[in-house]
Amino acid sequence: MHGKAKFALVSALVLASSASVAVQAESSQHDGQLVKLAQCPEGYVNNGQKCIRERKVITRDRVEAECPPGMSYRKRYTFKCHPDPKSRNSRAPPQKPHCPENWDVHGKDCHSPCPKGYLAKYGQCILPADTLSTKFMTCLSGSRRVQSFCEGQHIECRVADGIPGTFYFKDGNRCERDASKVNREYTLKPKGGDCADGQVQVAGMYCQDPCPEFYRARKGKCELPRCVIRTDRREEQIMCPEGTFPNPSASS
Repeated sequence: MHGKAKFALVSALVLASSASVAVQAESSQHDGQLVKLAQCPEGYVNNGQKCIRERKVITRDRVEAECPPGMSYRKRYTFKCHPDPKSRNSRAPPQKPHCPENWDVHGKDCHSPCPKGYLAKYGQCILPADTLSTKFMTCLSGSRRVQSFCEGQHIECRVADGIPGTFYFKDGNRCERDASKVNREYTLKPKGGDCADGQVQVAGMYCQDPCPEFYRARKGKCELPRCVIRTDRREEQIMCPEGTFPNPSASS
């Protein structure tokens, strides 16, 4: 069994919700640094985890609805316009009163239109409360989004006790280690002989210094393949091309 792959929640700013990997914004001296909140769509506010929009209520303007020429409200408990009994159109059917364009008629009143996205209710415009996930957040050019924050530099995923290489947050929901290599000087293996003490045989015919643990030995180099770890799920094990590592924080 490989050494424990323990992921610690070390961010001084925010916990990665339900994630088993933690984040710490680091400078070249590995000191924690503040990061900026990512931008939410217009009308929403980043609360450090999601984009939220609070419920808003606007009172609608009212004006009296107007009847067509030659008509008026002739009955006390009706909201329709009736023709003047002495006019030529005295037998015309009742009509609804008129309101300005885009206004709603409610009885004898006209209510002003509501802004885009608001629900038109009697006397009110209501914007419902709403929540958006981090995928709707954006960052300015030159920075990258890490969960609900924007960071101009890489944010390192602190992976300890076993998994080789350095992982960085990417796209807000995973930690990624890029493929890397370490160059090695090599020589041809002596015919009928062995490699020098401290060297290893590569590809059956070359000799070079051994590779770091978990690196793959290739002619003239040591390779560590790319590995991606999801941060939005709790996996019992962490799988990379070089091996499988236990994830103790998955059961915490």
